[in-house]
Amino acid sequence: MKKLITLILLLSTLFTLAACGGKNNDPASGDKPNDTKGSGDVTDYVPDPNEDEFNDVHYAAAYPQDFEYNGSHYHRVQGDASKTSVTSDGVGELLGYVIRGDDITAFSAEYPGTNYVIDDGIYDYYAHNRVPFYSITAYQDLSIICMKQGDEYVTFCKTNG
Repeated sequence: MKKLITLILLLSTLFTLAACGGKNNDPASGDKPNDTKGSGDVTDYVPDPNEDEFNDVHYAAAYPQDFEYNGSHYHRVQGDASKTSVTSDGVGELLGYVIRGDDITAFSAEYPGTNYVIDDGIYDYYAHNRVPFYSITAYQDLSIICMKQGDEYVTFCKTNG
């Protein structure tokens, strides 16, 4: 009788291992090692920069709606016109960068003498939180300037405050 119970336990253990062993743990199958689909748990997934999936991550960016430069207040032009009014051919000289306050020392050491505007709300992963802004050749009076955001130039108009 003990041999029969031992045999039944052995077979059930064997079948359990066989059932669990068939699971595909290959990351290429789409499952991440720390994936929590449907579990309700929050797990921080930190991708390996050497893996292909790291290159597919898209980071959101946050840019200022307005800022002060050279004693003037500039406000972002909204709508489609703000992205189509400037092409790379119409961009003039680099006026400076919008940077975070915690980056002043490093920025000044890397770009001595370059103008900067502080905006702690700015976030651009790919630009290292340093977003350049330029004059526009058609507006040498700097009544309208532009900021490079990704592959586009967004315009800012000078306002009275």
